[in-house]
Amino acid sequence: MTEFEISDEGIRNSSAVRHPAGTVIMSRDAGVGKSSILGAEMAVSQHFIAWRCSDDLENRFLYYWLQFHKGFFERMAVGSTIKTIGLPLFRKLRITSPDSKFEQVRIAEILETWDRSIESLTDLIAAKSDRKRSFMQQLLSGEKRLPGFTDEWQEVRLGDFLTESRVSGSTGDTARKLTVRWYGNGVVPKKDALAVGSQNTRYYRRKGGQLIYSKLDLIRGAVAILPSEYDGWETTLDLPAFDISDAVAPAWLSQLVSWPNFTRKFKDFEQGGRKAARIAPRDFRRVFVAVPPIEEQRRIAEILNSCDREIALHRRQLAAIRDQKRGLMQKLLTGEVRVKV
Repeated sequence: MTEFEISDEGIRNSSAVRHPAGTVIMSRDAGVGKSSILGAEMAVSQHFIAWRCSDDLENRFLYYWLQFHKGFFERMAVGSTIKTIGLPLFRKLRITSPDSKFEQVRIAEILETWDRSIESLTDLIAAKSDRKRSFMQQLLSGEKRLPGFTDEWQEVRLGDFLTESRVSGSTGDTARKLTVRWYGNGVVPKKDALAVGSQNTRYYRRKGGQLIYSKLDLIRGAVAILPSEYDGWETTLDLPAFDISDAVAPAWLSQLVSWPNFTRKFKDFEQGGRKAARIAPRDFRRVFVAVPPIEEQRRIAEILNSCDREIALHRRQLAAIRDQKRGLMQKLLTGEVRVKV
């Protein structure tokens, strides 16, 4: 492995001209450290640094080397409003690479294999997510009925099967605090869940299986069914919780509340300023929803939950492949493992 400067030796800094296809570029301010290889001739702005590789350095190897060191570039950025990296750093930048360009090419090819897998899985997840959204539109609206179900759906107020829960809990200095993420992404502990808060803030105990939402962020999809592992955790009244009657299947209700068409219903009920508009529990409970018979609810939930399991599986696979790629980059780009040519 050889270390050399990537300024005039091996690579030419050429950020003020049109660059040919194959030029490696990297952002030095907004999105610091993000890199790419130009697929066609084009000019880039002063916000990017651009290199054209010589015959001694494979451009794809440089691209992966920059990716691997993205954290370094992020740490080097300075500034208050917009962080940026000054040009002097790039003039002194050094890269460690194999002496043989053939080994550089093989390393790049290996990492490209993982990139292709990542791209394929990312596309598959997007396709499965689109399919689930289509199913939600058809099945949760009654636009498409499942075989064997012909009974009419009923327009029912949420308040007919939801009862607000106000079981007093701790104060802010001892409560285990929850929050609801946007866009149907569930309930999680707050980042400061165990941090000491105000003794004057009253919290309320929540129970697994309750419906919970954020008054402030409901129209952004901050609504969910509370998982059982958070039984006994707490929120303030800014995140009200409701017991669910036996008239609806919780699994169906969980899918319903994660459907964007559901949260849009509350746009007209916001109270307060534009940046602090809230949906009060009384307004939440008076919204009407179309409710199918209980058995049809369960079948709809089974189909949509199956979609969720598929997507979750692919996301775990994607995370594993990304971890594998990071491990490979560590070994191949540092010379810890050499590639035979």
